[in-house]
Amino acid sequence: MKPNRYGISRPYEPRLSLPIVVVVCDDKKTAVAYFTELKREVKAKVTLHVEKAACHGATAVEVVSTARRKAAELVENRAEEEMVCRDAVWALIDLESESDRQDKARCAKTGAEKHGVCVALSNPCFEVWTLAHLADTGEDFSDCEAVIKRMKAEWKRTFATEFQKK
Repeated sequence: MKPNRYGISRPYEPRLSLPIVVVVCDDKKTAVAYFTELKREVKAKVTLHVEKAACHGATAVEVVSTARRKAAELVENRAEEEMVCRDAVWALIDLESESDRQDKARCAKTGAEKHGVCVALSNPCFEVWTLAHLADTGEDFSDCEAVIKRMKAEWKRTFATEFQKK
């Protein structure tokens, strides 16, 4: 123990900064609601920032552009001594079923990764992921509509509110 002007003080360890993970979503509701809920679960291990899309149905290029901007802000706002190698920026892109959207998303992914942005491509629908975190169904689903139907029921049971369309 080190003495100070008030007597003996306790030793202290400087608090280490938690890694920051930024998730840029391509929608304003479903993915945002999921990651906002996840934020509460992981707050002791990571600082999670959730960024919703600027508009409904944002394109892959728009999502990646926002993610690149957030990555630059993250580097700019962290003091050099605070930089944590586990910091990350993710762009979440739901591929849906449109083939041209899938091609553009894969192209945007390549460009994003060159700039240090991680990209998660959700296929066939984001709701599969949401459902997996709401309930361990063990079911096989024939299509996205079947997943959405089950996910809506689990959403209502879990959050006591109707699931809102993206």
